[in-house]
Amino acid sequence: MGLLNPALLGLLGLGSVPILIHLLHRRRYQVVRWPAMAFLLRAQVRTKQRLRMENLLLLLARTLAVLLFAFAATRPFLPSASGIASLGKERRHLYLLVDNSASMGYQEGISTLLQKAVREARAAVDGLGADDPVTLVAACDERRRRNGRPLAILRGTRDHGKVREALDLLPLSDARMDPAAALAEVLAVADPADERRTLLVLSDFPRADWDPFGPGAEGAPAPAAPAAGGAAPGTPGAGTSGIRAQLDRLEKAGFPLAGSFRFLAAPEVEDVSLLSIRTADGRSPVEGRTASFEVVAANNGAAPAAAEVRLLVDGREVGSARLSLPGRGLRAAAPPTARATFPWRGVAGSHHAEAVVETPGNRLKANDRRGHAFSVRERVRVLVVDGDPAPAEGRFPETFLLAASLGLRSSLAPAEMRVVPSEDLARETLAGEEVIVLANVDRVPEGAWDRLASFVRRGGGLLLFLGDRTDPAAWNAALRRPGVEDLLPGRLAPSPRFDAENPVSVDLAPSEHPVLRDLADERSGTSFEPPLVSGWWPVQEPFPEGTEVLLRLRDLARTPWLLARHHGRGHVLLCTSSADLDWTGMSLLFAPLVQESVAWLADAGRERRDLLVHETLLGEVPDAARDISVVDPSGQPWTDLEALRRGGPGLEGPESGPRTVQFPETARAGRYLLRWKAPPAGSPVALRLEEASRDYAVNLDPLEADTARARPEAVEERLQVRGLGSAGDPEAEAREREREAARGDLTGLVLSLGALLVVVEMFLAAWFGRRRR
Repeated sequence: MGLLNPALLGLLGLGSVPILIHLLHRRRYQVVRWPAMAFLLRAQVRTKQRLRMENLLLLLARTLAVLLFAFAATRPFLPSASGIASLGKERRHLYLLVDNSASMGYQEGISTLLQKAVREARAAVDGLGADDPVTLVAACDERRRRNGRPLAILRGTRDHGKVREALDLLPLSDARMDPAAALAEVLAVADPADERRTLLVLSDFPRADWDPFGPGAEGAPAPAAPAAGGAAPGTPGAGTSGIRAQLDRLEKAGFPLAGSFRFLAAPEVEDVSLLSIRTADGRSPVEGRTASFEVVAANNGAAPAAAEVRLLVDGREVGSARLSLPGRGLRAAAPPTARATFPWRGVAGSHHAEAVVETPGNRLKANDRRGHAFSVRERVRVLVVDGDPAPAEGRFPETFLLAASLGLRSSLAPAEMRVVPSEDLARETLAGEEVIVLANVDRVPEGAWDRLASFVRRGGGLLLFLGDRTDPAAWNAALRRPGVEDLLPGRLAPSPRFDAENPVSVDLAPSEHPVLRDLADERSGTSFEPPLVSGWWPVQEPFPEGTEVLLRLRDLARTPWLLARHHGRGHVLLCTSSADLDWTGMSLLFAPLVQESVAWLADAGRERRDLLVHETLLGEVPDAARDISVVDPSGQPWTDLEALRRGGPGLEGPESGPRTVQFPETARAGRYLLRWKAPPAGSPVALRLEEASRDYAVNLDPLEADTARARPEAVEERLQVRGLGSAGDPEAEAREREREAARGDLTGLVLSLGALLVVVEMFLAAWFGRRRR
């Protein structure tokens, strides 16, 4: 039994009032001995005993009535009782949701937050009755689910020893918790027969998951356009709508939410994390050239921090740097960052870089390391198709300037260039090429268009220069083939524009596109005079979806001069003028523009090798590869790999490229190695197999690396639910008692018994009075 107003128990003292009144009104007699009355006193003994019994009955009825009325003021109730019929103890089902994501490895004292969560969960289980069932949900489970999604480990078990054992064995994951999915898992396994359900969520409540800041917060990003079917990123709805929906469902299902969230740690953190590691220019390093690696560190704590960052490549230390990081503001949506740059030069092949940050008081080790897998290329294999291989006497070939630009020693991407006439394009298989350049080609055979489209879809680059030999009808026909995705960035006009007397300059405006970022930015130290263009092919609008205009001419119509478009995994660049001096004047911009374009096109189709935890590893291997395996960070080889279609999902056709295998077991952050054996390049028969390998880096989600925590009041405000994290709060306890009272209120029953005793007292008083007359 419980009392909603236990403070009013003092009113039970009113039960002494009838007794005091009775004692105060007792008649006091002066004893006078009178012999004549002695015989009458002996006759009154029996009557006096009857009167005393009647008075005691009346006193008892009055006292009990007052006690019952005073007891009713305390509003007594039976937990989950339905009247007095259910006086026995009722079963309680405890649903435990334990956050075991990477941020729960945060060290506080000698234990982690996950160890603290296990202790809290064990204490909650110890407080249950022997027959009370327990359901245990892990926020991240890799043992039974490859993707690390939430899973109910135990469902409604009464074996509390088994629950304690499962809690002790709960592993710390490298994955990120999805709060909405975890709450949905609780609902999915909830027993509809349970009348009393108790939810306990044990987490450090990362701010990125539970309390996303809106546009009005300090340091929050600017509002973005809403995504299809969802809320705009950076708004409360983007991160809280799913959680709020699950909480509404839990409440409708009968889960009391007051005090159900247990915030295991204080909002203040002491932690420095690594957010990214990449080459400074975003390109693949080239053998013989020095590449710069940029490492970004962030301070999640409020106090300033000094950190030392080290870079290792293939296990060997490259260098170290000291960084000073300011403290993070209380309402800052993102942590302050600092960058360290490390120069490195290596040989061609696959490599793995790892950055490590060290700082005093760093409490979370999982976000102190970050990897980056990359390849150093020896050369970019470029196939140049010359549309005018035999120019008139005194003129240069169409590809003369291209060959000179790509052959420069200072080129960003040293090229292994092969030049063929346009007549040979129909016979080219395009195998082994990375970038294809078409220079003033009149028309492309339909079969060659198919091979070019397949080449770009699987990651190749296509650079197009037009000229006086271009046939617009043939190019437009290839662009608008039924059932085939557009390859070219746009349709050509029926005729070109040419005015040698009045050339137009190119507008070299600042741009963030990789091709133009260093060429059009004065801060990069480069200064180029834009070329003068006397001839060009107008491109008709509207452009195909995905087309981007990079450069325009300074004419009245602002005619597009350089256009880009993605196609599958590859990219296409279209220059509406020529690659020779017939239509384009001499300019120092031409060589770096060609080099930047070829470097970007060669990198555009790079295999994605930096992954997040639980992202599927997709690796390309030669068609003749044998003994394929993946080695995880612990050194364990995996050979059970699933093969996909040649060239990967959606890439079909007889020339769709190498085989693709997928490996989903990326539950741990670290270095993964894809190994295989294949015949040497150019060997038609597998007489001898050579071993080959490729590195992959699996990293912690950057949002999971951000250890900033949400405050209870902020979570309640965002979710618009009061009392979620108010364990021990008097108001929350009062609300919980109100709910308990509604389920088994005894106030009416006690008042009814008090009123009944008043009626009984009145009846007895009247009856005894008639008898005494």
